[in-house]
Amino acid sequence: MATSGPSGSTCPSFSPVLYDPAAAALQRAIEAARRAAIEAAERARQAAEAAAAARRKAEQSRIAAENAEKAAAARNASKTDKDNAVTLRKTATADEADAQKKESASEVANADKTLKQSKLDDLNAGRTANNPSATTVQAQAEYDAAVKTDRIANETAGDPNSPPVPAWPRYDVTAQSYQALVPGTSGTATGFAVDHKCALFGG
Repeated sequence: MATSGPSGSTCPSFSPVLYDPAAAALQRAIEAARRAAIEAAERARQAAEAAAAARRKAEQSRIAAENAEKAAAARNASKTDKDNAVTLRKTATADEADAQKKESASEVANADKTLKQSKLDDLNAGRTANNPSATTVQAQAEYDAAVKTDRIANETAGDPNSPPVPAWPRYDVTAQSYQALVPGTSGTATGFAVDHKCALFGG
């Protein structure tokens, strides 16, 4: 359709474009979820590689320790042989703990990847965060369980940190940093006393 313009020229007419805030917000949310899913997939890939490398190292250390212990058990074994066996066993034990940490972190990363993708699928299907699909509910439960298992593995190893799981720094009185275990968004937070209004209770 066209309308008459100056000197008999014609100008095309256009239908007005209406801005839909809700639709725009949904598109932003979908784009953010898409980026989060891509990043989670990359973290999962990196974690799997780290876990595989750590497991290979742990296996090599185990074999070295066993061979050294066989040599140390021989009747004519020297003190050096025995000391070497003890040292290699300690190394093997540490490497095994590190491998378990990285394998646990890889499981968390995989669970997070699945959860992020499921949340993206929900948005594309028109679902809101308050109305997740059964797949997302299950993915969230598996992620939470993986995080708990990971924390136990890290405690056993004596170090709570194993990327890509959010870092857990040593507590600092000034910063009051602590680990906030929020499903899907766990991480370091600060200002515990302020957030919880501890001053009201003399804290």
